[in-house]
Parts: sequence; C-alpha cells; structure tokens
Amino acid sequence: MPIGQLRTEQLVASLVVSRRTRAANRLASGIMISGLAASHNFIRCLALVGCVLVARAQSKNERYLNVVASDSKGAPITDLTSADFQIFDDGKVQQITSFQASAKQQSRAAIPPTILIVFDLLNAIPSQRAYTSTLIVRALESLEESDSLYLYILTNQGSLYPIHPLPASRPTLLLNRTVEGNEHEQAHSAPWTRQIRSLMDQAAESVVRMKPRDLTDLGTETGITYRTLAALGAQLSRMRGPKTIIWITRGAPNYVPYPFGCQNVEFAGESGNYLAGQCSNSCANIRASNECIDYTPFLEHFSSELDRSDTIFSSVEQTGGELSTDTRGSRTDTLQRLANFSGGRRYPSGDIKNAITQSLQGARGRYQLAYQAPQPDGRYHGVHVACGRKGVRIQAQQGYYTLVKQP
Repeated sequence: MPIGQLRTEQLVASLVVSRRTRAANRLASGIMISGLAASHNFIRCLALVGCVLVARAQSKNERYLNVVASDSKGAPITDLTSADFQIFDDGKVQQITSFQASAKQQSRAAIPPTILIVFDLLNAIPSQRAYTSTLIVRALESLEESDSLYLYILTNQGSLYPIHPLPASRPTLLLNRTVEGNEHEQAHSAPWTRQIRSLMDQAAESVVRMKPRDLTDLGTETGITYRTLAALGAQLSRMRGPKTIIWITRGAPNYVPYPFGCQNVEFAGESGNYLAGQCSNSCANIRASNECIDYTPFLEHFSSELDRSDTIFSSVEQTGGELSTDTRGSRTDTLQRLANFSGGRRYPSGDIKNAITQSLQGARGRYQLAYQAPQPDGRYHGVHVACGRKGVRIQAQQGYYTLVKQP
C-alpha cells in the first residue's frame, strides 16, 4: 500500500485545529506569554544558539530577513556579528532590532539545517516527470547526512505523498493509518537516501495517474498548490534551526484569469482566515479577460511567515526545453518573487543537486536579522543587506509588498 495521502484541504484543517488545541491547552494551564518585555525574542533565543538580542520589544511591523553569508568560493562565513551588517529599506538605513547567528550552532549537539524538498507533479510538465525523478535520485543517493532532509510529492491528484515526511507529520497529519510493506519510518543504520531509488519507484506506481478533470482548471490547480505550500510551511515552522524549502516545479501563476467573474480568495491560518487572492480588473497580460485573481497577498503573507520561522524558499524550475518568461503574474514570476521575498534562489532546470548541496552548505552561514519596517503603504519596498567585512557575499531578501487591510 502507498504511504498515506492526504488532501490539501484536510492537511490545512488539521494544522489549524492542532494549533488551536495547543493554544487552548496552554491557556488552560495558565501559561500565558506576555507581549511585553521582549518575551517573543527571548523565547526564540532559548531555542537557538548564538542569539543576540538588540531590542527589547517586538513591533507589529518588525520584519525578519534570512541572510546567507559566504566567501568568493561559496564557503560559509560563520563568525559575523550584528555590527557587520547594514539593512536598507528603499535606500534608507534601518536599525537592526534583533540578530541571531544560526551559523554558530556547530557543536555535535547542534540542530542540523532542515531541507524540505517538494517534487511538484500537479504543475509539472508531464514529459519531464521521469527525467526529474532521475535527477532527484542522483542528487540524494550519495548523501551521507540525511536525517534532516525531507521529501514530498505533490501529486497531480492534489494530494501530498510523503517519501520521507517531517517528524511532526508522521504520527498525526499524514500517516494516520497503518502502512504495510516497506515502512520507511523504521530506524535504519544507513541514510534513508540510500533507498531513494526504490522509494521513488514505489511512489511512481502509486501517484502517476490521469489528472482529474477538476484539476485541469488553472484556478483550482493554483489554489491547491498555494494551500499545500502554506500548510507545509506552517508545519516546518515548528522545527528549530535554519530551514529551506526547495520546490521542484514549473511554478504556479500569481495572476489567474476569471473571464466570467471572480471573488476574493481566503486561506485558513493560525489566527483565522486571511486574504490570499484579490479579485482585480487590472491584471496585465491576461488575454481573455481583464478580471483575475491576484495572489500577491498570498506571496507576501507566505513569505513573511517563512521569514519569521527562519526559512528560505528556493526552487528548481522545470522548463522542458522551453523558454521561461518572467512576465508579471507568470509561473516564473512566482518563483522569482518567492526567492526575492525570502532570501532564496531560483535554480535553472535540472540543477537539483546544486540546489540541495548549496542549501545544506549555506545553512552554516545563516543569520536572521530584524528591523522596524515602515507602516504598510500598499506598495513594493526594495531591501538591501550589506556586510562591512570585505570578501563576504550576501544572499538575502530583496524586497517585499506591504498590504493595506481593507476596512
């Protein structure tokens, strides 16, 4: 039998219910965390080695930036301090309000970097599936350290198939029934990646099917994709230490045409529903109609959640030999925006091995900075992180959108 599959809607619902249950239990136990006196930042420091508090209070508009520092050869730089960095928001220098150096977690008891790989068949080019699977096998089977490496398939049925699931998902969210046959949750002396070829073959037998008719609709497909990423991001946020999501995909558009009328789209979050897609009549490059769903609110919300949880979002773009286009609202535009908003990278087609190895190596040079952002004004803000030490290369968030809530 295949490893348990779960519809995205169920996954999201499970996440929200479990979070609310834990919150209720904490309140019932009288464990209340005050927003005063830097409680939020203090708790983050307890969980991370090398954390330095610069400010005592966390503001509603505080923004987090995940930064990777390396030398000219790509080797991580691990000894930087807050004094080595400068943050610019729209060209204006900002004060660093908090700083944590995940790079200093290098002892044997340190938390290893977490890498979550999502192989996307829902948005894939069908002819590229077998080739991409082969590249994933080649990239993973030689890895010696794989305990903190996790792999899912987003099937063309709109469900998640875990090859090697996140720890929190094993007993609750995804494996909610007994699995017969090859149960890869058992302890193995060798890294699980040594079995990746057989695991991928098993997955192919289970998930490769004809796409349901309702999932041939671009709006449905896009909504499921973004809900899945949000659910996985929320689950990943529970884990300590630096984290990276690698999305192997053709991407999903952030402009979705609705020629017969549209309405705003809301997603479920920890603190209730939030606006994910906004109905608009000003979407450029939409041919059939001027009306579309603009998923910029989701990209901003999702990226902000990733930034707070010390998570970088990278992608490996599938092109199938065709030229990708970064036209506003396109699939490629989504991949580039998520990279820019989270401090990640967009890798070219087939570059899966580099995406994984560079993410593992770069995690040793990870830092998280925060600053007091301007009040939301509904426009794009360019962000630049500079390092005063010579010879240091910085990979960081390049900008963000501020969304003004409608009354």
